[in-house]
Amino acid sequence: EEVDSNSIAALGWCFGGHSILELGLMQEPSVKALISYHGVFDGVREANIGEASSQLNKGESNSVLICNGKDDPFVEKEDVENTEKLLKKI
Repeated sequence: EEVDSNSIAALGWCFGGHSILELGLMQEPSVKALISYHGVFDGVREANIGEASSQLNKGESNSVLICNGKDDPFVEKEDVENTEKLLKKI
């Protein structure tokens, strides 16, 4: 069977979850759904949200599902919140 290259989904765990975030920020039109399981969101800070969001591809949007444990010691709550803010801006 053939793959519909305009309806791609991607998922990643841990560092792969960070790659999923980056792919979500690119807003690649062929990627419709992205899932991050216990992803790493370091580098996403309130200070750079405005700058980063102005550089994003403002094309067709995709959906991003973030699955992180509330008490995950490797992911700061602030990083998850800032990631959600950034994704909502695009």
